[in-house]
Amino acid sequence: MWLRRRLINFLKGKFMKNYSIKSVLYTLALMFIFSACSKDYDPRSEYVNRKFVRINKTTVSIQTGENTLITASYDSDETASQEFAWSVLDTTIASIAKNDDGSATVTGIAPGTTTIEIESKDGKLRYFSTLNVLAVFQLTNPIFIDFGPVASDPPFNVFDNNAEGGKIASLKDKAGNDTGYSITVTTGFNWLDRRPWLPNDFGFPEEVSGDMFFNDGISVPSAGFIVGNLKKAQHYTFYIYGAINDVNTETMYTVTGGNKEETVYLVNDYNTSRMAVVKDVAPNDNAQIIITMGFGPDNTQWAHFYGINAMIIGPEGYVFP
Repeated sequence: MWLRRRLINFLKGKFMKNYSIKSVLYTLALMFIFSACSKDYDPRSEYVNRKFVRINKTTVSIQTGENTLITASYDSDETASQEFAWSVLDTTIASIAKNDDGSATVTGIAPGTTTIEIESKDGKLRYFSTLNVLAVFQLTNPIFIDFGPVASDPPFNVFDNNAEGGKIASLKDKAGNDTGYSITVTTGFNWLDRRPWLPNDFGFPEEVSGDMFFNDGISVPSAGFIVGNLKKAQHYTFYIYGAINDVNTETMYTVTGGNKEETVYLVNDYNTSRMAVVKDVAPNDNAQIIITMGFGPDNTQWAHFYGINAMIIGPEGYVFP
């Protein structure tokens, strides 16, 4: 810029007496050189040939007890062939183990934030990522859920929002603890309140067994829920209860987790003694288990009614009395 200003001032005649023709030509030449350099020079060019190692995630978030795989990238196969070591800064928060393929497995131990490092044996190449280990509730007591418009007493969580997106944000377990687990309606339901109701073998009160979420299977062939914010390192057992004062109302329940998908059937007709059970379900990568409902293959009720009155979520191995 200073060269341009000098030329402009010269052309205006302000400093004409201080310049010869030779100096003007010299100035013009310098301006051309600097202009060419500024167009062609790429400051990134000096980094092109530098060797590097990088962790493929700048931030890693996992739950306590959860394992996750992390990998690294390199500038070349030659760099990748070097020996690298993985480590975490705070080993009380997480552990890390190198795998045979050069990746690493991180395990969350306790809530907190620390740093993951990968470093070459000669110490010349290093890279860091942030590791967040999140605390998630470990279920030891069952969770009871009552579906329908009539409120029941604890230990039941009353789920009375049957519209799509209806949600209980934090389910309470039988001991009254806020688990942080959630349940959300994925496709909307109708509801029924058909009290008084027959006593049942499970000790469910009339407020639980006498009302339900249900659908007309002809109009809405499937609906369901997402159970979320679960502990990925834990497996869960589901007990599902449906009852209606009608006949031929077999309902199909499909429970989908990260380790399995299982479909069970329950005849809801005047039901006082039957439950559908799905055991040993692990959450998916999003810490969710998905429950889908529909009418079963033997459902010949005129509108293919299907529904759910109550559900119990227990830890792995939980047996409902």
